[in-house]
Amino acid sequence: MSASKYVDYEEEEVVEVVEEDGEDDEDGRDQDKPAAKKQKKSLMQMNESSEMYGDLGRGKRVTVRAFQGRVGVDIREYYDKGGKMLPGKKGIWLTKDNFKSLLQYLPEIEEMVMSAPQ
Repeated sequence: MSASKYVDYEEEEVVEVVEEDGEDDEDGRDQDKPAAKKQKKSLMQMNESSEMYGDLGRGKRVTVRAFQGRVGVDIREYYDKGGKMLPGKKGIWLTKDNFKSLLQYLPEIEEMVMSAPQ
């Protein structure tokens, strides 16, 4: 059995991920039983195109979408046109590799932002 830890930024808690191999634990407990999973309410919403997005405030959204056959993360400004939210020109598209790279920096970025004076 292997375990790893990551920080759940939405709930600010450390979550331990355990991969079970079906063997007995050190204290003799059978590891074949599935671990209880905590249901988490998603903050993401679905847009008219059935893409999942998160509202960042002030007309900004982060959307997981396919573009030219590749799935990635789109962070973009949106504007209201006749009651319909449309993407603006200002934004950035992150491929899966770009997004993985960004995730490596998040703990340090979070620390710097949170410790900066208001």
